[in-house]
Amino acid sequence: MLALADRPLPATGAGWVAAVARGAAGQARSRALGPRPAPDEEARLVAADVAQAYAMIGETYYMGGQLLPMMASGVRTINAAERAGSAGDVAAGYAVTALSARVSRRHRLADWYARLADDAIAAGTDEAALAYPLEVRGVDHVTVGAWSAAETCLRRAAGSFARMGQPRFREECVSLLAVADGYRGRYRQMADGFAEVAASARGRHDQLSLHWGLAGQAEALLRLELDTRQALELLEESRSMFADVPASERLRIHAGMALVHLRAGRDAEAGTAVRDGLRDAVAAGLPRMWLGEAVTLLAEVALALRERGHDPAVAAGACDRLRSFTAGCPVTAARALRTGGLQLWLAGRRPRAVRAWRRSLDSARRLDLPYDEAMAHLELGRHLRAPETTPGGWGRDEHLARARELLTALGTGPALARASRPPLAG
Repeated sequence: MLALADRPLPATGAGWVAAVARGAAGQARSRALGPRPAPDEEARLVAADVAQAYAMIGETYYMGGQLLPMMASGVRTINAAERAGSAGDVAAGYAVTALSARVSRRHRLADWYARLADDAIAAGTDEAALAYPLEVRGVDHVTVGAWSAAETCLRRAAGSFARMGQPRFREECVSLLAVADGYRGRYRQMADGFAEVAASARGRHDQLSLHWGLAGQAEALLRLELDTRQALELLEESRSMFADVPASERLRIHAGMALVHLRAGRDAEAGTAVRDGLRDAVAAGLPRMWLGEAVTLLAEVALALRERGHDPAVAAGACDRLRSFTAGCPVTAARALRTGGLQLWLAGRRPRAVRAWRRSLDSARRLDLPYDEAMAHLELGRHLRAPETTPGGWGRDEHLARARELLTALGTGPALARASRPPLAG
């Protein structure tokens, strides 16, 4: 379609940079002078087809972790949709551009395009045309921890995709809702959501959707249960699909296997899985919010190995990867601060470690992340000395009691077991 419309995709990195610049220039003209629809119906139909092609291409580049092509596709979607006078495609372009800016750490620009997308969606009347921009907005809402908005967008999009007979896109929405549940510590709901995705995908013989369902269930179960047998079965089945999934999805299996090996006392195998996961994390490219659990697991396992006397460089690399991920996915900030705090503690930088855990606690409370709040309390409770307190007069006993209270409510057995151990500090 793009070749027929004389809009072929660039073949080089420099070409993509130029494409982003041209698209941005077109947006600047549109903002200054107003959109200029195509002059006749035939030209508008061609422009609509071009806009939809760019939107689909943009999603492909996002899934593949390629930032510049994704950004170029987003602004080109907007420009073509404005020529077509297509409200749904304009909303899609705004939404993709907002997400592109978000993961490239341009948060003010992301917020600006997000508002444009939300306004375009609010003005739209064709639910089918709005399904895709609603899904993309849902991704961005999860990325920043806007839970109510995320749930509204994703449930609305899932309903539209179901009515249109597009099960793969509906499964994407259900998967994204399950990821949001995981961030909020609702791991049982996360497991149930991904089980629904796996069952649907298995019936359609869709390997990628099936992988999402299996890997997501395993991630949830590893948070819920000390016994890793069921999670291991899911990970093993998903690992059999390695040839059919990208590096970003292999990362999730390596992270899960790392934790399975760690709990079984197989430190060497756990270290190998962490290193494999870090390699795939680099290959995955831009941060995508559904990978936050896996990137966190890599850091947690690497730090646990560091506490057992293993290579500090691996732990440092895993923490650096999570910090880099957080720059484009703010919802993981509490996790990055928590793991960074333990890295500082192990390096002997005790006051900075305590400050990092306090900041982690503040971030978790601000974004309504009870599991991350509990884990910040746990680190403070484990490491504060008996007479020490944090603001509000909380000593280690109060922090540990609050951690146990939250973890009991969430049903996260492995973390609760850790919170029930005596503190480390004297």
